[in-house]
Amino acid sequence: MHSTALTSMTTAPAAGYRRVVTPFQVFCLGVNAIVGSGIFLLPGRIDALLGAAAVWSFVAAALGLAPIALAFAALGRRFERDGGPYLYAAAAFGPRAGYAVGWVAWGTAVVSWAAVATAVAAYLAVFVPAAGRDGAEHWIGALVVLVLATINVRGVRLGARVMTLLTIAKSAPLVLVALVALPHLDPERLDVFAPAGGSWAGFPAALWMALFACQGFEVAPIIAGEVRGARRAVPVAVVGALGFSAAVYIALQLCVSAGPVALAGSERPLSDLAHALAGPAGSTFVAAAALLSILGYNAGTALSGAHYLTVLAEDGFLPRVLAARHPRFATPAPAILLTAGATMAFALAAVFERLIAISVLAVVLQYAAATGSLLALRYREGGRRIHRGLIVPALGLLVSLAFLAQARPADALVFGAVLAVGIGAAFLYRRA
Repeated sequence: MHSTALTSMTTAPAAGYRRVVTPFQVFCLGVNAIVGSGIFLLPGRIDALLGAAAVWSFVAAALGLAPIALAFAALGRRFERDGGPYLYAAAAFGPRAGYAVGWVAWGTAVVSWAAVATAVAAYLAVFVPAAGRDGAEHWIGALVVLVLATINVRGVRLGARVMTLLTIAKSAPLVLVALVALPHLDPERLDVFAPAGGSWAGFPAALWMALFACQGFEVAPIIAGEVRGARRAVPVAVVGALGFSAAVYIALQLCVSAGPVALAGSERPLSDLAHALAGPAGSTFVAAAALLSILGYNAGTALSGAHYLTVLAEDGFLPRVLAARHPRFATPAPAILLTAGATMAFALAAVFERLIAISVLAVVLQYAAATGSLLALRYREGGRRIHRGLIVPALGLLVSLAFLAQARPADALVFGAVLAVGIGAAFLYRRA
């Protein structure tokens, strides 16, 4: 397909979509996608690797992701249809490349959702002790996926409102904990240039976990076809979500690493921190916020993740039934249910750490595709000459490749298998 025709096709609003998502709601979607289980579970593990120097893992992750977010924002001004990175790659490199990126992005949503769903049990156990039993996290995660997928079938407007309320409900306690804890930092443990054990050897692993916690801003463009004034709202949502979340994360990691109590290796570091500051009421407060946060992420992904399948089906790569919308609620019900089914399978089969690794790998590949797409589009539009508009996407692409270099071979193998399944599915469907 000629590139001009392809660009016109992929930037045009799709028929049958209801633009019911407001700019504030799409910003909340970005924040909701970033602030999931990561900030509640990972600061203790990162602190065990680096001590007070752990704060640099979030600083490095935010700075590294900044040019990527700016690239997503620039692409968001060009497109107002669902699909995000799929559309970008299709416009820059052709429909086959677009499909590969779209399938990777859908796989990212599935694996990330599964990872966060299995994390529900850790905080549910505060209120229901039986949820803390070995193996319970898999079944609880699968149940959460099933329930929230069913709810999200009922409508985009309803899903956006619920997601926005949960985003506010989970963000406010995090800001409050940071504000209360910062004045209680221990000066003796506040040396951020002295890593635990005197070695920076744990920094790559800490950075990898920080990346998992900071990813999610790329979710905002996925539902552009449902957003009012998408070409203005989506770029603001992408950059704003990363900036807000990174600021909160840096403050909280500092509180965990240099707060009034040692939390290295803690499975519930923010809850333990709040307990040290306010007693049992504090830990219960944070546990409730964490549970809301994790459920909010699940609710957002239940709807947004399925949109990848929808646009791939609309453009003929997958069976058209996946593009069908519920006759009453106008939601992509078949795509939501298939996404939920795949997520349940991952939640039942994999452990949290492995899901984190695969999710980060898939997201970084998605980042490389988006930044590479903007680089190619601007280079083509600039008459194939070097100009300053190429600096941001080129920097974002280099950062993405540097992050990819940290991937473990075993995780890359699993990811490759997922990609192979997607390519095989498209091939078989086209043949049929």
